[in-house]
Amino acid sequence: MNKEELVKLSPSRIKTYISCSWLGYVNYQMRVPSLGNDGSARGSCVHYVLECLANPKHKEKFDLIVNTGNIFSCEPVYRLALHHAKKLRVADDENMQMISDFILVALNTDFYRDGADEIFIEREFDYSNGKYRVGGFMDVLAVYHKEKKVRCIDYKSSKAKFSKEEMEYNIQGMVYAMICRKWFPDYEVEMVFEFLKFKKDPIQARKYTQEELDGMEKYLEHVGEYLQDFTLEKAFSNFAWKNIKNKWLCGKELGQFNVAGLPAFVCSMKYPFVYFKLVDEKGNLVKSSREKRDLEGLKKPGMKIVTGKYEGCPQFKHLF
Repeated sequence: MNKEELVKLSPSRIKTYISCSWLGYVNYQMRVPSLGNDGSARGSCVHYVLECLANPKHKEKFDLIVNTGNIFSCEPVYRLALHHAKKLRVADDENMQMISDFILVALNTDFYRDGADEIFIEREFDYSNGKYRVGGFMDVLAVYHKEKKVRCIDYKSSKAKFSKEEMEYNIQGMVYAMICRKWFPDYEVEMVFEFLKFKKDPIQARKYTQEELDGMEKYLEHVGEYLQDFTLEKAFSNFAWKNIKNKWLCGKELGQFNVAGLPAFVCSMKYPFVYFKLVDEKGNLVKSSREKRDLEGLKKPGMKIVTGKYEGCPQFKHLF
């Protein structure tokens, strides 16, 4: 099978499908837009700023931020972060302070990878062995030729670090390490996660054996085959609600509050909603969004915006 004919896997896509088959179906087959949250938006903003600061020509800006302890002291970087945060609707004072804190942790954690002979920022990969296809972006790839080692760094802005189980069998870590080993077959590969919420100890790292990476490749072949023809029947096969380990993904009911008195988490695909689709002149979907304004600037001649309706998760029809 040609590479282009294979379903393009990614760690996040695999995780979505194995956590909830319905969520995978509506996200990737139906391409119904998910509802973003402040956490993912903050993470996107942090990644964007760090990618820009990684350019050595911005070393003066790096020095200023590290010396003063926040991004607000460096006007160009602050403007950049604020512009991106406004687009993602997280430009309030609380979110901007968290963005600044996260960036500072990254800058203080061997940001320029001392001793590395080569450094790649946002290194893209799109690999296929003919039985599966997997792609993604590595935040930072540092190569040390003298020591014959590679460090793949991934920034995390989540509230918690990985548990022992999550760290032991981490799909993202294993996939990234597998790709690094294919690029540098004789090098030692270390997967490094930097949890930017944890100022004192942000690092969780893992090295994988060749046996583990071979096992991951077999798993990718299995998942690739399973998702190649992902029917509605398969979408009904593994609802998160029916799995004691994953049912938390469904969240509470609308209108409920958590212990802090804030609106409780609810899966964004639990209830029906109306959304918008940007389609080309042949009716093919270009992009979808919960907000019509997000699509207006993407329209080209022949394109139009139409309304779509999501009917809600079949497991919770009794709620609506």
